[in-house]
Amino acid sequence: MLPEHGGLPPATEQQGTGVARLAAALTDDCSRILINWSMRLATLPVVRAQPELALDDLQQHVPELLDAILHTLTLAPYEIETAPLEQAASLARSHGASRAVIFPIDAVLAEMQMLHREVRTAIWRHVDGIRTDAVHEVAEHLSDVFDQMTQEAATGWLAQTMQESVLREHGAAA
Repeated sequence: MLPEHGGLPPATEQQGTGVARLAAALTDDCSRILINWSMRLATLPVVRAQPELALDDLQQHVPELLDAILHTLTLAPYEIETAPLEQAASLARSHGASRAVIFPIDAVLAEMQMLHREVRTAIWRHVDGIRTDAVHEVAEHLSDVFDQMTQEAATGWLAQTMQESVLREHGAAA
């Protein structure tokens, strides 16, 4: 539809359709992304050193976090709606806090990078028939979101670690 008739210019309309198709493909591919991420995570020395960790424990919070991150693709770049991003940030902070009990910060950062890598790989599995500019738009958006979620996970980890440190100090002082 032409702009003078209330629609988007053809390239932008096609790009929007490509972004929507790619977002749907990534959402459909969540199980594969999570499986690949789990296998990568299992190679970390800190994980291998804890054989008692079950897959469910490793994946705790991650499926919901991945869904929330992918949901941010449904927002237009200029859209003011922040709820999906806030939900993803909250999940990332919770995830970081729960990981503070079992992982050092470098492992938390590594697992977020691994999840981002698996999503980027999934993007390239689904590019057939999608315009290059739409692929780049999705990849760039997800890079920005993953940067923010990694910071949020680190913030949650740090808050939990500091809280535990204060509790230990008060326990030792008493």
